[in-house]
Amino acid sequence: MNIAQLIGRSFSRRLTPPRIFILSFALLILIGTILLRMPFASSGSRLSFVDALFSSASAVCVTGLAVIDIGKDLSLAGQIVTLVLFQIGGLGIITFSVVLFGLLGRGISFKGREIVQSTFLHTPRHDFLVIVRGVLRFTFVIEAAGAVLLFIRFAEDFPPAVAFFHALYNAVSAFNNCGYSLFSDSLMSYRGDWLVNLTVMGLIVLGGIGFIVGFAAYVLFRRTPPNQMSR
Repeated sequence: MNIAQLIGRSFSRRLTPPRIFILSFALLILIGTILLRMPFASSGSRLSFVDALFSSASAVCVTGLAVIDIGKDLSLAGQIVTLVLFQIGGLGIITFSVVLFGLLGRGISFKGREIVQSTFLHTPRHDFLVIVRGVLRFTFVIEAAGAVLLFIRFAEDFPPAVAFFHALYNAVSAFNNCGYSLFSDSLMSYRGDWLVNLTVMGLIVLGGIGFIVGFAAYVLFRRTPPNQMSR
């Protein structure tokens, strides 16, 4: 065994699941910062490094804090970058990785299973891949339903394409409890609007209770054990 292999094994042993989880978030924040610094991400002058870093970190960690006007300072490409960041940050990078490997037909390594168990499922399970897939289905169905409801209202104020993107952005942001909005005044213009307020509140609550709770409620509703659900 050569020195490179020894170093690789030693480094792999030091990469515990919590450390990998932290590093994956740091890497995503860095990638988001680089993308938001690109000229195509801004509608005017490029964002400064600190503003891009803050916006990326805030999106990935779904804090809702912003030092820029997302709807005005970012171009459509930049807005899509933030949308992807808080969607991945809200769901968890590990979730996407597991599902991606599953879709590609690749097996999940023991290290990968350990990471998922420690950062996502909390308790040992053998059907974690089924649960993670169920989490994504639950997430995308709820977000799509929220986007449709918001589109009905936004279509009264904007052209269809603009209304659709506003609806999608706000629905994903609300479900992931991010708080980002393309409107300069957030949703203040829709104060007192029953459809917008109830839809956003519903998304916030469903996203806030957690994926495992939602999945457990879904299984209870169907009265079907998780390991008997179709893959």
